[in-house]
Amino acid sequence: MQKQQIHTFGQWTMPFESKVLVVGSTADYIEWIRQACPGEALFITDPAVRASAGLPPLLFHDEILCRLTDVSLVRQHLQNHIDREGLSLNGIACFDCESMELTAILAREYELSYPSPDAIRKCRNKHLTRTAWHTAGVPCPRARLVRSEKEVVEVLNTIGKPLVIKPVSGSGSELVFICRTESECWSAYRTIREGLDLRSFHRMYSRVAAGRPDIMAEEYVDGVEYSGDFIIENHRARVLRLCRKTPFDGGPFGTTRAYTLVNHLPDLIRETDFENLLVRGAEALGISRAVCMVDIMTCNDQIIFLEMTPRPGGDCLPFLLKNCRNMDILKLNIDFARQYPVRIDDPDDNTPYTGVRLFSMQEGVLKQVNTRGIEGDPRVREIFISKKPGHVVRTPPEDYDAWQLGHVIIAPGMDDIGAECQDIINNIVFEYESD
Repeated sequence: MQKQQIHTFGQWTMPFESKVLVVGSTADYIEWIRQACPGEALFITDPAVRASAGLPPLLFHDEILCRLTDVSLVRQHLQNHIDREGLSLNGIACFDCESMELTAILAREYELSYPSPDAIRKCRNKHLTRTAWHTAGVPCPRARLVRSEKEVVEVLNTIGKPLVIKPVSGSGSELVFICRTESECWSAYRTIREGLDLRSFHRMYSRVAAGRPDIMAEEYVDGVEYSGDFIIENHRARVLRLCRKTPFDGGPFGTTRAYTLVNHLPDLIRETDFENLLVRGAEALGISRAVCMVDIMTCNDQIIFLEMTPRPGGDCLPFLLKNCRNMDILKLNIDFARQYPVRIDDPDDNTPYTGVRLFSMQEGVLKQVNTRGIEGDPRVREIFISKKPGHVVRTPPEDYDAWQLGHVIIAPGMDDIGAECQDIINNIVFEYESD
């Protein structure tokens, strides 16, 4: 438990400085937050993040470098830093799924507002999420844990075709497959099993107890997929962002090619119904106050929930919001964490701006991403290349991060977003050392 601390110097009494603790973020998010909230955050970062980014650590009073897999070590380093620097914590935030359980533990120990460790475990385990939602009557796909290829085929014949097979942990489209035949079920299960074995030391995949099933089969929902950010507080939800997803037909199942900002779901789905469902979905997982990301499908004017987690959406989404809606979702999350008033304005510009994700379609050592072909394009609002020359590109299913090279934000001029995305990509040249 942490109380407000006081320094006394002679006749002067001064409160210690207060900061928001940001747990386990990436180097680019850290720099973003430092620019948006200078001096207002304390970062606790895994040294591997600094090493992989090729960047030096921050000044010692702004950042703690510590292995985040060792909770006891994190506790020790954090308390030592607080005592040495004369700090108190006025909030806690996390933007990475693999660090959320650690964040929940620290929040409980320092009496800071954040979902409980149990709520985080429900969010991070897709089967626990489905179970909680089914119990609460929140619409979501039927699902079952599977321990073998044979059990996957049984689910295929029970739930129906096609079937989606995925790890219960993980994020995005990593190791997610759609299966229409028994042979595809067998192949997908083996690929996931091998992939999980290779990732056994990755924090994203290390939360399932030994001996328990860690693969899930669920029914496929055919519809339009959306991603959103929302605030839940005092049993009410307020939508911050809503994007329609454009699938990447040439990539692994579930990969999003582009996110397009929209103002509402299909007309037959009322906003109040959506917000009420958001509250039910969050509270079923044990989330009562948080900034959350949600993935949903709309099917026959019905909402089907796929995933929810207490952090804002990542990837190109913060850039899209900052560029096109003048909303800094990371700063908003920091302000919400320290319980500052959060102002949410309706957008003045309703242009369906789109974030187009860039993927490498071949492996090799990246020489450069040549974007000269789109730099004068009036549709283009921002070009962001996330990987530097010399980056080693590996493709799925081996690696789902190394093939993502950045994004382009555009103001679409065509109704067919998929075709427009392809037009932008056709004018970008990906060059490799072996070329």
